[in-house]
Amino acid sequence: MKQSNLEKQSQSLKWSALGLTALLALGIDCPRAVAAWSSIRANNRSPSEVRGGERRSEVQGRPAENRPNVTRPAEIERGREREAGRRVEIEHHERERRRLDIGRERASAYFWSGYRPGLIISSLPPGSVPIEVGPNPYYYYQGVYYENSPSGYVVATPPVGAAVGSLPPGAEAVAAGPNVYYYAGGSFYLPQPQGGFTVAPPPLGVTVNELPPGAVPITINGVLYYEAEGAYFLPVMEEGTTVYTTVQP
Repeated sequence: MKQSNLEKQSQSLKWSALGLTALLALGIDCPRAVAAWSSIRANNRSPSEVRGGERRSEVQGRPAENRPNVTRPAEIERGREREAGRRVEIEHHERERRRLDIGRERASAYFWSGYRPGLIISSLPPGSVPIEVGPNPYYYYQGVYYENSPSGYVVATPPVGAAVGSLPPGAEAVAAGPNVYYYAGGSFYLPQPQGGFTVAPPPLGVTVNELPPGAVPITINGVLYYEAEGAYFLPVMEEGTTVYTTVQP
């Protein structure tokens, strides 16, 4: 059977290698044999070795900026995916945050935010001061009004006309016509020429950041309002935040 060219080349390469090894073992310096071996080795390289060497030489000879990006590490892709996920999550939380009643959250830090009309307590907070509105005695402390009760003291609706020396903590200024009111704890206060402030009826058309304590939702003609002691508050969106405007349904 005739041998193929590949088999002949393989045998030629093997015998040449054996001959070169024998000469080197005998200590014979034979440049011709070494050169012949290198030539035979080069001529018998497989096509895939030749192409691979050419590609490596071509890539190594290019400038760094022109070399092709053969592979992109998986870590880079995963990092980009995580970063994109974080951006989406941050945007989602920001949208949710702007839907919150930020004013109500801020108001929860003040003393009056935990008291609603009708709540009964056994003793007055230290620092409470007595005030009178007509014939009725009240006690006042940081925006909360109390009346006597058989079981102690009951939180009362801020009585119109009650005079206090200073505003409750967290009071916000709101304009209504020519007047500037101060709103805190569900009460509107008007400054007095002689000093101090008095509780005033809720003016119409003013917008506040939080509802009065104890306000309850009520629907009138398909519209949602919040009612507190005869005053109605309409929830509206203002720059992504829920605020409340006093109205007459």
